[in-house]
Amino acid sequence: DLFMEEKIRVQELGNLYLLQEKEFEKEQVAQQANLFEVKSAQFQITSILLAGLGILLAFFSIVTFRNLSTQKKLSKKISNQNQVIKAQQIEIRHRTSNSLARIQTVINTIRRKASDSKTKSDLVQAGRILQTAASLERYLYDVEDELEVPLAEYLTGLLNHHREIFGLE
Repeated sequence: DLFMEEKIRVQELGNLYLLQEKEFEKEQVAQQANLFEVKSAQFQITSILLAGLGILLAFFSIVTFRNLSTQKKLSKKISNQNQVIKAQQIEIRHRTSNSLARIQTVINTIRRKASDSKTKSDLVQAGRILQTAASLERYLYDVEDELEVPLAEYLTGLLNHHREIFGLE
């Protein structure tokens, strides 16, 4: 009997040991399941954040492309308008120069018909002023910025031109 009781007790202890071992394994499986759930949730959050970042990047790219496209169109339009303005400026200078030359011709015609030497002298002076103004307009045809006209160079050229025209030394 004692042997049987001892045997039963040993079996109970063995069963208790096995039961504790199974409970320990069950706890480990539960911990691994919880860890897997946490990692899965982190993966989902990371995936959502990356998808959002991808959408933002795509949106930014589209907006940037549209802005660049718009800027290129506006830049081309401005460039075309600048060319038109430049052509109009040249045309205005040309017409002004021609008008000044016509006025100078009229003054020369009046000067030739004048009999008073003072009037002739004044008309010669007026003709020279008009010639200078016409020369300035012709000189400014190719000048990009009127504020940066090399005035010394222009005046030297103008003086030489007038010396040739009027036969001065």
